Amino acid sequence: MTLTNIAEEIIDKRFVGTECNVVFTGNLREEQEEAASVLPCYDTGVLCARYGFW
Repeated sequence: MTLTNIAEEIIDKRFVGTECNVVFTGNLREEQEEAASVLPCYDTGVLCARYGFW
């Protein structure tokens, strides 16, 4: 922040969690596939969707 001469410090305190091995055996509809495919592009966020993407 050079305009105010304030130095910023970013500390990442996210909890990675515990890995669990699961396998999805269902089928996604087109709009669900699209939503799932873009999730890995982001570092943070929440996918919020109604049950079944109706």
